[in-house]
Amino acid sequence: MPRVRRVSSVRWAGAWIAILIAAGGAAAGDPPNGKIVAEVIPVDNRVHPKEHILSQMTTRAGRAYDEAEVQEDVRKLLATRWFAPGGVRVSTTLGTDGRVTVYVNVIELNNIVQEVVFKGNNHYSEKELINISGIRRGGPLNPHSNVLAALTILDKYKEDGRVFTTVRVTEGSKLTDSRVVFEIVESPVVRVAGVEFRGNKVSKSAWLATQVGVHGPVVGVVNPLTPKFNPIALEPDRKKLIDYYHQL
Repeated sequence: MPRVRRVSSVRWAGAWIAILIAAGGAAAGDPPNGKIVAEVIPVDNRVHPKEHILSQMTTRAGRAYDEAEVQEDVRKLLATRWFAPGGVRVSTTLGTDGRVTVYVNVIELNNIVQEVVFKGNNHYSEKELINISGIRRGGPLNPHSNVLAALTILDKYKEDGRVFTTVRVTEGSKLTDSRVVFEIVESPVVRVAGVEFRGNKVSKSAWLATQVGVHGPVVGVVNPLTPKFNPIALEPDRKKLIDYYHQL
C-alpha cells in the first residue's frame, strides 16, 4: 500500500508547513527527494483544467522529486490568483515501484467579481480608485486581494495628507461574495505646521532639517502653502537620520 507523506503547503501571506502525517499514525519519513515522479494529479479543480495547473509547475512526471521545487510550485500557483489564500496543498504517496505520485489539492476562486463599488469617495474618481486598487469587474473574487486593495487605497489617501481616512471592505471578504464594496470615510488634509528635532546635541536642527524630506512652511515666503503631512515618508526620513549619525 502506498505510504502517505507529509503535506506541503504555503499560505498567501506567508509560508507555513502543515503537520506531518503518515498512514497508521507513524512518523513521516524524509521528503522523497531524488525519486522519480510517476504522476502529478490536481485535485478538486473544476474551473481550471489539469493542463493549466501543470503548466505553472516545474514538478512533473518523469522528473526527480525536489522538495524545494514543490514549494516554489505552490508559490507560483498561488501567485496566479486562481485559488483562495492558502488554497494550494501538495501531498505525495510513494508507490511499491519506488516512484512518487504528487497530488495538488486546490481550493479555487469560483466567483467572478460582478461589480466594484466605492462609497464615500469625494477626492478620487471611481476610475482612479479602480486603477489604484487593481480590482476590476470580471476578475476572480479573491478576499485577500480585496483586503490588500483597501490598504493600497488607504496609502494613497495618506500620501495626499488625508491621514485619518478609513477604508473598509464591506463586501468581497468572503469567497461566496459576488461584489466588492469599499467603504471610504475621507478625512480633511493634515498639514505640517513645523518640524522639530529633540535630543540632538552634536548637530544643529537647521542642519538635520536638510537631511530629511519632511518640512514645514518655507520661511520668508509670503503666504506659503503649508506642506501636506505624509506619514509614509517618516520612515525613510528616520533611516536617513540614522545613517547620518552612523557616519559621524
